[in-house]
Amino acid sequence: MNKPAIIPVAGGKGGIGKSIIAANIAVTLASQGHNVVAMDLDLGASNLHAILGIKNSEKNIMNFATNHDVTLEQMVLPTRYSGTKIICGAANIAGAADIPATQKLRIIHNIETLQADYVILDLGGGSSFNVTDFFLTGEMGVIVVVPEITSLLDAYSFLKTTLYRRLQMEWQHEPEIRSLIEQFKNPKNVMQMQTTEDLLKHVRLVSEETEHEMRMKLQSYGVRVVVNKVRQKKDFQVARTIQQLAMKNLNLSVYNTGYVPYDPTVEHSVNKMVPFVQLFPQSAAAHQISQLARSLTASPSAA
Repeated sequence: MNKPAIIPVAGGKGGIGKSIIAANIAVTLASQGHNVVAMDLDLGASNLHAILGIKNSEKNIMNFATNHDVTLEQMVLPTRYSGTKIICGAANIAGAADIPATQKLRIIHNIETLQADYVILDLGGGSSFNVTDFFLTGEMGVIVVVPEITSLLDAYSFLKTTLYRRLQMEWQHEPEIRSLIEQFKNPKNVMQMQTTEDLLKHVRLVSEETEHEMRMKLQSYGVRVVVNKVRQKKDFQVARTIQQLAMKNLNLSVYNTGYVPYDPTVEHSVNKMVPFVQLFPQSAAAHQISQLARSLTASPSAA
């Protein structure tokens, strides 16, 4: 069986509707003929199960992470929506948000074993290494933002931390390059590296070959951004601003994948514990999620 495509869904902070979008993308992809597993990796603050209308279960991600006698596939539960399954999070488990590296790696190494076409990862807020490492399991993750300056700044910070983490892992066995990457992370570094171009110049002094390789890695790495709770045309500017900042400072491509309008039916559906694409399939929000789901299965567009 082919490995599933992994779509991590993150946000620089909580409370922006990330889990709601992840759940509705999962149900919509399933309605388009795909087998989908929605996986709650918002450790310690899981609510994906509630959005999909099911009770949390002892079959959950922490059960798997701490028990080597079970497989990740055994943690998969059905939902009432055809083609959509779920792996519940770790609600009400003390310390779940701060799992050790061994448990995190056990989860990461087993995601590709799931029997699905797509695995949607609902990630926690913030930019911890647990969150960024889960985000990097997908070829191209999704960052959800809302039209607020704080959300923009949090998303940009998440992008920079994720990029740093990827570079750190790529060159973890080359001390001199790793040291430069560590300094690049610090905005007050003594070498005054502020952009990835600054970093590349210093890498070139160590190895032209490594500089070329790092430049190629940067060009191949991209992320998708989705703007949630759009009310007016100017709200789209948050996506364009992130694109501009990411390209200017990080040499990183950010693809504007779509948006979800502010829609009262969304809150109503959450209270009913039913995805809005099911409860209100003709709503503006449901229409945009359908478009968004299709775009996630196609080549990205930088528009």
